[in-house]
Formats: sequence, C-alpha cells, structure tokens
Amino acid sequence: MAFSVTMDADMPRTVKYRVVKFSIVLSNIGGAYDVENGIFTAPINGTYVVGFTGVSYHGQVLFSFYLLLSNFELPESFSF
Repeated sequence: MAFSVTMDADMPRTVKYRVVKFSIVLSNIGGAYDVENGIFTAPINGTYVVGFTGVSYHGQVLFSFYLLLSNFELPESFSF
C-alpha cells in the first residue's frame, strides 16, 4: 500500500481542516488514495507512515499540517 502525489499549482490560504486534493498522482499502489476526493482510506488496521514536504511563501509566518483519523486531529500534527 503506497501512494505518491504532488501539485502543479499554488494552494491558497484556507480554513483549518481542508482536504488537499493533489493534481498529480505519481503512484497509487493498492488504490487506497481516492483521486476524486483527495482522501486516503486505510484498507486494513495497522501502522501507516506519512511523509510531507511543504513550502510557504516569503512573508507567511504560519504553516500548518494536520492528519485526521475519522475527523479527529492526531497529536502528531504540526505547525510552524
């Protein structure tokens, strides 16, 4: 189970819990990433590793990234 996605456009500032729909799907092994709604659904119970790289514009002081599990924010989320 693995997927790799990226964007080819800027993402505007928005409200707190917004699903990010990536415009380019590089791989979607197992099909658990839904390209229509941008949501990954774990097909079986287990431990999953999520990696993320992001860049903010000059002058923006806040960048937040949240992972949600059944609409609850996971404590490993971060912002800077």
